[in-house]
Amino acid sequence: SFKSASINTIIALFSKPDDNSLVGFNHTARFVMFKTEFENTISSVLWEEIEEATERIPTPEYRVFPINQRELWQDGLEQPDSKDKLADNPYIGNKWGGKYLRAPEIYWTIIERNKNKFLKLASISNLIQRNNLENFKKWEIIKIPFQDEHNYFPFLHSLKNTKSIKIKVNTLKSFRKTKKNKSINYIIPDIISNRFIGDRFLFLKGGDFLVNDSFFIAKLKQNVDKDSILAYLNSTFSLFCLEIIGRKTYGIGVMYIYGPEFSNSLIIKPEFIELSKDLYKNLFLREIQSIFTECGFDKEKPVREQEPNPLPDRKALDDIVFDALGLTAEERKEVYWAVCELVQNRLNKAKSV
Repeated sequence: SFKSASINTIIALFSKPDDNSLVGFNHTARFVMFKTEFENTISSVLWEEIEEATERIPTPEYRVFPINQRELWQDGLEQPDSKDKLADNPYIGNKWGGKYLRAPEIYWTIIERNKNKFLKLASISNLIQRNNLENFKKWEIIKIPFQDEHNYFPFLHSLKNTKSIKIKVNTLKSFRKTKKNKSINYIIPDIISNRFIGDRFLFLKGGDFLVNDSFFIAKLKQNVDKDSILAYLNSTFSLFCLEIIGRKTYGIGVMYIYGPEFSNSLIIKPEFIELSKDLYKNLFLREIQSIFTECGFDKEKPVREQEPNPLPDRKALDDIVFDALGLTAEERKEVYWAVCELVQNRLNKAKSV
């Protein structure tokens, strides 16, 4: 641990189980986030408190999150509540650092109260992968708007190509297939996730166009209401969860969303929430602003000193989600504060390096 280091220090302590059987799954793992200088934590009393903790405890010096190893493993399965055999329900990973160390208290207040209401995006998807260019071995980007001609395809090159969730195909660049491509078949995605996120969050509506390597795509199962899932993913609570599980280097303030993060995105089960088309129609078509503007904050000022004032269509969507999760008025404010504070800290950290 270096006092002047510009990145966070993580110390992992592992020990061999008492035996080689699954009884080891009954052990308790403890995640500890120190809120003070590391040298101030060298106290036997403090470490005894941590070792004896049986539930999540926040103190001025630290926060400890004890969790049973079986529960930790179960939470990383593609379908955590499923009784399927392990071969049919793979372990797709879990964001330990974001969830158990960095996540604000409001995240766990909501998750623990509603643990039976969530599922993972992977569990309602037939596939999640990077781009849809696997059948195009040779290609060329034409820097003019898409032309509806033979061997030309609309091409989403970067998030700069769209301001809205629903993409206007006639504004995309053109992609020209060369003679070396024997097939023009490609996956038409339902939902598109950008890999690089600053302070502008949005999941995009898929369509009949090609998608660059800057994105991950999801093809949802046949019986899934695709627009409702997309609307929920663009709600503030969903973006809050994304900020928690995203990969952060802090050097340039960008958060990275790859396949594991996209797959682990939380969805409220359809039986607990109903989103009408009128609710999100405008949201899909309008320009999506920075998370600060969407939630009604001045990003140049401390978030906690301001009252949340989300844009009207965002608030309408958020209220449906918050109602489904049983949030109080203060807890709703806390979600807005927490997500924007996390983004603000991420961006400010980059400026200080």
